[in-house]
Amino acid sequence: MDLTPVGIREDAAWIDVASISGQVRNALTGAEAPQKATDAVEVHARTRHGNIDILRAHA
Repeated sequence: MDLTPVGIREDAAWIDVASISGQVRNALTGAEAPQKATDAVEVHARTRHGNIDILRAHA
């Protein structure tokens, strides 16, 4: 199976991901909704057979 890593910097993130037969792993910590002025990253990813890993990007 292919692996699709997604690195996200230390900003708010809206994540919408799905895999039909692979795994989705999210290493980010949950939080309340960000303030309106906060920058946010939107991630939309889909795969049939691959895995999707969500993690913090290294600086």
